[in-house]
Amino acid sequence: MLKLFRKDRLKLLSENRISKYLVYATGEIILVVIGILIALQINSMYAESVRLAAGNQARNRLAQDLRSDQEIYAIRTRYFMEALAFGEKALPLLNGDPEALNDPWESVYAAYQASQIWPFRPKDQTYVELQNAGNLDLIGGPLVQDVMASYYKDAQEEIGITFGGPDFYRKMIRERTPWRIQRYIWENCYSFEQVANTATNISESAKYLPACPPPPNSDDVLRTAQALSGDPELANALRGRLAELHVTLSYIRNRQAEVDSLLIMVRNN
Repeated sequence: MLKLFRKDRLKLLSENRISKYLVYATGEIILVVIGILIALQINSMYAESVRLAAGNQARNRLAQDLRSDQEIYAIRTRYFMEALAFGEKALPLLNGDPEALNDPWESVYAAYQASQIWPFRPKDQTYVELQNAGNLDLIGGPLVQDVMASYYKDAQEEIGITFGGPDFYRKMIRERTPWRIQRYIWENCYSFEQVANTATNISESAKYLPACPPPPNSDDVLRTAQALSGDPELANALRGRLAELHVTLSYIRNRQAEVDSLLIMVRNN
């Protein structure tokens, strides 16, 4: 088309038909402009489709990270609730209640398992990658970005506050428990059975910290129970540990609520 316009335009120019020449020249310019606009529109549509695909991929990856966090929080909730129950069971022994010596192994075992920890933090790989690339807007607008910042940045700071301090009880109970008993617990008293974390009425064998039969040497156990009984320093540390476990479980509940809200926002964008 442009070649035809150019041929006619040159013919008109050679014949000194200036007015006609200008019409053809203007038409040629208009065609060029239209072609450029069409090309720009096609490029814009392609870029938008690429960005849309990138946004869908980013949201899917972030949603996968959040679902992984949900699973982690469910696991940790079960775990810390079991540790809390052991702590409450061990407190009478450390307070000096003589009845706690009726079953010395149960009391010693509970005192030890109350100290167990299982660190965790949100899975933030996708968020960090998008943030470093300046692509958080692929997930959503300012509101969604604010919620993400609150979840990922504030969560890291709160984890440091919640779990960053020294655990006096954990240190003390390990110092006071003979190594033979500690090794027995590590080798015999943990469950590796896979159970859905939403399950109810979980069997004892499926708990992360299940009940455990006593070791063969009962004299070691009795001596340890007697040594722990009525230890005011250890009892105070255990009360602090129980408070920490309550704070931890509260923290997890708050994070779970944030994950649920963020997942809804990500899916709706």
